[in-house]
Amino acid sequence: NNGAKINTPPNAAFRAPGFVEGTFGLECLLDELAAKLDLDPLELRRRNYADSDRIDDRPFSSKNLAECYRRAQPHWDKRHEVRARSDGPWKHGVGLASQVWYGGGGPPSYAWIRLGSDARAQVVTAMQDIGTGTRTAMAQIAAEELGIPLGHVSVSLGDSARGPYAAISAGSSTTPSMGPAVRAAAADAKRQLIEIAAQRYHLEERVLDVKDGNIVSADGGSWPLEEITGLLDDAQILGKGARGPNPTGMRVLTFGVQVAEVAVDTETGEVRVDKVVAIHDVGRVINKLGASSQVEGGIIQGIGHTLSEARHIDPQSGTPLTQTLDAYKLPTIADVPEIVTDLVDIPDPHLTNLGSKGLGEPPIIPTAAAIANAIRDATGADVRSLPISREEMLRALREAEERQRERERVATASS
Repeated sequence: NNGAKINTPPNAAFRAPGFVEGTFGLECLLDELAAKLDLDPLELRRRNYADSDRIDDRPFSSKNLAECYRRAQPHWDKRHEVRARSDGPWKHGVGLASQVWYGGGGPPSYAWIRLGSDARAQVVTAMQDIGTGTRTAMAQIAAEELGIPLGHVSVSLGDSARGPYAAISAGSSTTPSMGPAVRAAAADAKRQLIEIAAQRYHLEERVLDVKDGNIVSADGGSWPLEEITGLLDDAQILGKGARGPNPTGMRVLTFGVQVAEVAVDTETGEVRVDKVVAIHDVGRVINKLGASSQVEGGIIQGIGHTLSEARHIDPQSGTPLTQTLDAYKLPTIADVPEIVTDLVDIPDPHLTNLGSKGLGEPPIIPTAAAIANAIRDATGADVRSLPISREEMLRALREAEERQRERERVATASS
């Protein structure tokens, strides 16, 4: 390998590093191939659907990309209606792109659940919440498993001096790594709680459960949870949980498809994203509002990456020229299109005791390709690089016109 020192600021990982770029190239080429084969782009993807990982001949722990395609179909079928909106220089089109990402998480991660005499639980772990909703999701998992109201669960995160070890918050791995440990800790605390209740009410453990903050029995009996936790006085129930390994011999991946509607001004090169439909398969969805917010954030970030965000370096000094927000053009609220989120909420039957996969990075992966394919549908222009500046768009339009003239010339010569 040969390298050269170029004396410029270092690069660092962005959201879904490498996959955005690779997906942009692959999914755009698929649309070009579909045109050469005179095939519907969605149909081409369906025909090449793989039920297993063909590279190393391993089954997927779960894969519902076919369901994503099915849900995308009604939106894809509107492309003739969208194209009909074209007026003057503004051309409208629809494009789609698929995505794949890891998102299965993995060990080691550990959690504790403390249950006190007031029947309130505390989740304790060193996992962090960097704004992705970890605190809420872990509280929901604990509350559901314990059978108590969500408001009775608090979460203590990010301090390994107060709680057990946990992995970093990165790589779309937080929920699938930490969630199973929290659920296991909650199950352990619940087991201990039921053991005390069985002794208190002279019943077998197998007939007892905890629901809605009450101890309930199979014959319809019900007692406030505080009757049992009150027996603890100053003591606590401590449930412990660990995240086990991923399934052996299986590939754990997330999948999804996005459908984008765009408008292109063929005179100025302006590209406007009007709508993005995002359908993602990430196993069991813990917090639907939080998950939808992740998707919306990823798409908005993807629009910036696709249309406006560029890192320019001074060729003489190596100094970044896009150091301010007026130079490095992030999307604003005026750039945000209608976003429709559809999550395929099907737990992965082979992935831990939770069946959830990560969603932090998948939403940004297909956005650029879906927009570029929509541009192609609207104008016939092939976009080869990002971001799609007005200059880049006008260049692609000129190349498309030249290709069309060449096709007409060949057709005339052969007739």
